[in-house]
Amino acid sequence: MMSNVENPNKTYAFANKLKNGIIKRSSKDVAVIPAYNYYAKKLCVEKGENYFADKYVVELSPDNNQLYMNWKYYPSFRVLDRQNLLKNISVFIMLFIYISIVCFTAVWIISYTRSVTIAINNKTLFNDLKRLGANNKYIEKCIKVQLKKVFTIPTIVGSVGISLFFLLILYGNSGDISASEYTALQINLGVILLSSLFMYLVYKLSFRKVKKIVEI
Repeated sequence: MMSNVENPNKTYAFANKLKNGIIKRSSKDVAVIPAYNYYAKKLCVEKGENYFADKYVVELSPDNNQLYMNWKYYPSFRVLDRQNLLKNISVFIMLFIYISIVCFTAVWIISYTRSVTIAINNKTLFNDLKRLGANNKYIEKCIKVQLKKVFTIPTIVGSVGISLFFLLILYGNSGDISASEYTALQINLGVILLSSLFMYLVYKLSFRKVKKIVEI
C-alpha cells in the first residue's frame, strides 16, 4: 500500500503508531520468517513431511527490535526507514568515535613511553658522543633516526595497509568503484591525514621530552 501526503517528513509519529498497530493486530498465521514459502509448505504437507520454517516462532511485538529482520510481512514506511537509518548511523558514528579515542590514547601512551625508554637506554651513549665532540644537531639526527622506527614506519605501514584493504573491500563488492565509494575513499584519506597529524604532534612532544632527558 502506498500513500501520498503533503509533508512526509512530519508523519513519523503517525507512521510509527500505524506500524505498531499493524504488528499488534496481525494474526499468528502470518507470524512467519522471511524464508517462509506457503507453496513449499503445501508440498511438504502432501508428502507427510514437516516444513522446516514452522519451527521458527516470530514474536509479533512492537518491542521486538529484531522483528524487521525476522518477520516476512514487516510493515515498511519510508519516513521510518529514513529516520531509523539516520539514528543507527549516528549510533555507529558515536561508537566509532569512542573506539577511536580509546585507540588513539593507547597509541599516544605506547609511542610516548617507547620514546622515553629509548632516551633513557641511550642516554649514556649520547653523553659519550658529546664528549667525543658531537654537536647537538648530530645527536638530534641520531634521535630522529630512533624515533622514526616508532612513529614514521608504523604510520605509513598502517595507513597504506588499511587503504589497500578498504579499496579491496569496495572493489570486491561489485567489481567496480561507484561515485559514493569514491566519496568513502576520500573520507578514508581525510581520516588518514588526521591520524598522521595526531602522530606528528605526539612525535614532536616525544622528541622534546627525549631532548630534555639527554640534556641537549
